Amino acid sequence: MARRKHHDARLTREAVLDSAERCFRLQGGAHASVESIAARAGWSRGAATYHFRGKADLLRAVLARGQLPLTRDLARIARTSGPVIPALRQCAHRWMHALQSEPHARNAFGILAWAYDYADDYAGIRRDMRVAAARGLRRLRGLMQRAAAAGELREGLGGRECARLLAAWWLGAAAMAVSTPRGNEAAIRPCRPSAIETIFTLISGEARANQ
Repeated sequence: MARRKHHDARLTREAVLDSAERCFRLQGGAHASVESIAARAGWSRGAATYHFRGKADLLRAVLARGQLPLTRDLARIARTSGPVIPALRQCAHRWMHALQSEPHARNAFGILAWAYDYADDYAGIRRDMRVAAARGLRRLRGLMQRAAAAGELREGLGGRECARLLAAWWLGAAAMAVSTPRGNEAAIRPCRPSAIETIFTLISGEARANQ
């Protein structure tokens, strides 16, 4: 009996979380409410607040469920001794594929890029995301400086500049890839693998070697 109740509670939590993901993506953080999220899931407000303390808690759970392993992958590359650029290229392909094929990842990034209202309710989330972004940029900068020292970058490009370039490119390309909600398939503009190859070719020593 206890196991059945636990199973039912888990299903309720997932249903509320699915509804929150959709509401935040379509309505934005300011307009989505706990009541509308619960109603979309087919539950009462009490069912939603049993599992989540409020909108901020719901948004945090939605973002965590759809989070890409960006920082973890950068840390993994940093622990290896092989070439940096090929490893980063593989990660970029994997991340972009996840954004375009995994609904939770797509919607989570879509919320951040297009439907995230910077209200006081989400101050803690905003602070945590800034910390995570700064940590990721530091790791990327360290990797690109290592690549520069190993002669992997195009002549005249420094590691710090390439790190900023890659970060800006990734944010822009990823935002465009999730510019419409998952349900509107006709309006999806996928980032093609050739775009990823182009940016890495432009910054890497391959451009010099192929001249």
